[in-house]
Amino acid sequence: MNVLTPVPLRTAAALAAVVAESLESVEAGGAVLARGFVAGETVVDLLAVDAERRPVAVVTELEADTAAVVRAIEAAAWCRETPGLLARAFPDASLDTTGPVRVVLVAGHLSDRALRLLRALGPQAPEALECRVFELNGERCVSYEAVGERGGRTAERGARSRPAEGAPVSREAVAAPRGPGDDAAAERARRRIERLEPLTFRGA
Repeated sequence: MNVLTPVPLRTAAALAAVVAESLESVEAGGAVLARGFVAGETVVDLLAVDAERRPVAVVTELEADTAAVVRAIEAAAWCRETPGLLARAFPDASLDTTGPVRVVLVAGHLSDRALRLLRALGPQAPEALECRVFELNGERCVSYEAVGERGGRTAERGARSRPAEGAPVSREAVAAPRGPGDDAAAERARRRIERLEPLTFRGA
């Protein structure tokens, strides 16, 4: 029986590479424009464009505390205040800068302090996702878990993701933990498997 094995990410660069590889799960139809884009006094780890050519700023952090949330807010403010500079920086991208720039914070783990700040910000908070990488049958898979505005972790994202080459991973493909009191853990594992996207990582 197959086993889903967690793959630890040891550097922020590795996490950014994973997000770049699996951007379709974060933003359907998205494409990376630049990595390490300097936005005023902060850095956007991945500057992307969505399917409608609108900018998407992605900030990544392995262990995200309040500083990571502030960095995401700063990136959003810079992009919002300087749409002309953003468009001139990527003249071939045909960016639509008439609307708000979407900002996503992707972390390996969000601290309780970061979650409290996100709750306090309410609708003004950046979208926050926790990213986890697994190995299954020799392939690496990625799962994104959205963090709700009220601070609770929601079900894993994946409804908008499309599998890479190879068959999609199904709930039957992995042995869920069994034993007394394991029903909740088994259900979480099944939900995660349903939303995993197989990926082939080149450098992460």
